[in-house]
Parts: sequence; C-alpha cells; structure tokens
Amino acid sequence: MEQITIERVPSKVYWKRKKKLGSAAKKSPRQGKMGQIAFNALVAALFFLIIASACAAMLNFKSLWYDTLIKPPFMPRPHIFVTGSASMFAILGYVFYHALSSGNRAHIVGIAINGVFYVMVVYLFYILKSPLGSFIVISVLVAQTATVMVETWRAKRARALLLLPVILWQCYMLLLVYFILMLN
Repeated sequence: MEQITIERVPSKVYWKRKKKLGSAAKKSPRQGKMGQIAFNALVAALFFLIIASACAAMLNFKSLWYDTLIKPPFMPRPHIFVTGSASMFAILGYVFYHALSSGNRAHIVGIAINGVFYVMVVYLFYILKSPLGSFIVISVLVAQTATVMVETWRAKRARALLLLPVILWQCYMLLLVYFILMLN
C-alpha cells in the first residue's frame, strides 16, 4: 500500500511581509509622498509670505520723500500696485513649489534669489531713497527672472508661461522707476 503525504502549500498571504506591531513610525510610500508635497507647499508659501511681508513692512507711501517725487502719469494707485505684487508673489510661490517638488537645485536657488531681489528693490527705493539703485536691481531682476523662465521652460513649458506676467510686471516696475529717475 502506498503512503499519501499531504504537503502544505504556502499561500500568497504567507509570502507577504508582515508588519511589525511597533512599526507605526514607518509610513507607506503614498503617505510619505503626501507628506513631502505638504512640506514643499508649506516651504514655498512661507518663503514668499516672508518676502511679501518684508516688502510690505518697508513700503512707505506716506513719507514726505515719496510725496515730493514727480511721478509718471501712468503710476498706479497704491492698492493696485500692492494687488499686482501679491499676484506676482502667488505665481512665484507656485513655481517655487514645483521647483521644490522636482528637486532641481539650480531652479530652487534661482527663484530664492528672485525673492531676495524683490526685498532689495523695496529697500533701496523706500528706505535708502535711491531710485537709481532700485533701477539697477530691477534690471538684474528682469534678467534673472528670464533665466528662471528658461530653466523652467526646459522642465515644464506651461509653468514657464506663468512667469510671463511676472516678467511683464517687472518691466512695468522698471519703466516706473526709470520715469521717476528721469523726472526727479
């Protein structure tokens, strides 16, 4: 008589890795990705909120020096200027978020330098009362933003086109400062 042996075949569940009870610190790849997205969004938002706050803290539309400046006829009202600048910072924050997500260090540094240039422009114009210094920094800012736009164009063309209104706003600021410089 033959003997029949029964072999236990491992199931698919058996081959899966079992989670340890104490591994609550480990996250699934999806949770880690969501955490990274939230972190990048937080960093981008905080960076440009700090830049915008620094610029707003230095604005002084009520100073005697600013009131005595001869301004060009196409100078916007202060609330329109602040709204345009806030929109520009929002666009730059969005592009900065995507630069952080992609991990391209050159792009990240370029946008961070762009933010620092904005603070320099406001500091030179309103604190040091130097339209010439402000004009020079805005000229460099436009060139630097064009460089960031080219770098973004290589990665994602739609995001690069978002920088077009930013460059147009910067050219408008450059034109304003140029006319203020020539009229005074």
